[in-house]
Amino acid sequence: MKALSSVDPDHHTLGRERHARDRDSVDGDEAIKCCGDLWTNRFFPGPKLFQGIRAIATDADWSAGAGLDVTGPIEAWVLTLTGRFDAVDLLQGNGAATLRMRVDAL
Repeated sequence: MKALSSVDPDHHTLGRERHARDRDSVDGDEAIKCCGDLWTNRFFPGPKLFQGIRAIATDADWSAGAGLDVTGPIEAWVLTLTGRFDAVDLLQGNGAATLRMRVDAL
């Protein structure tokens, strides 16, 4: 099982490995910690992309922000918050179109 960590510099490998393994193998507790750190980290694109959006994980106890709801698996949040937008299509909700427009504008 690959554990995610906010201090794990190898979190980018999720994008390459995502299709090669079962999504349930991601450690949920570590992913929650990682998303919490990434949500406020100004180095990553998340804070700008998610203004006015409430992010909600559908498979873990994590949410952040306020505004239009965007929901999806915790792994998709880790990838999107780190700027790996391959997983943005896994995110849904009434704010998903806004998020996609922002991603496309980058």
